[in-house]
Amino acid sequence: MHEFSLALSVINYIEEVSKKMKLKKITSIHIEIGEFTHINPLQFRFCFKILSKGTILENSRLYIRKIKPTFLCKNCKRKIKKDIKEIMELQMKCPYCKGDIELEEGKELLVKKIKGIR
Repeated sequence: MHEFSLALSVINYIEEVSKKMKLKKITSIHIEIGEFTHINPLQFRFCFKILSKGTILENSRLYIRKIKPTFLCKNCKRKIKKDIKEIMELQMKCPYCKGDIELEEGKELLVKKIKGIR
C-alpha cells in the first residue's frame, strides 16, 4: 500500500511549507492525483487522516481531484484525452494516425492549494 508512504510525504511537505509561511493550523488541502499513479483516493484519505493526527494538519479538509491521462502522439503530435480502457483498446496507438503514443499527463500527485491560519 504505497498510499501510506505518499500520504506521509505529502504531510511532511505541507508541514515544511507551513513553517515557512508561519501557519499554526492547516484548514484545507487540495490535491490532484493522476489516474496512472494507481493511488486509491479512499486509501490515501484514510492514511492521511491517521498520519495527520497530532500535527497541524489534524482535522483539515482534504480535497482530492482525479486527473484523466493525456497522451501525445509521437507521429502527428496530437494530444489525446481518452480514458485508460479506450487507450488499451487502441493498443496504445493514436486514434487519428495509428502512430505510437506516450503518456504526457496522469502520473502526478500535486499539492495545488493549502489553506491555513497564522
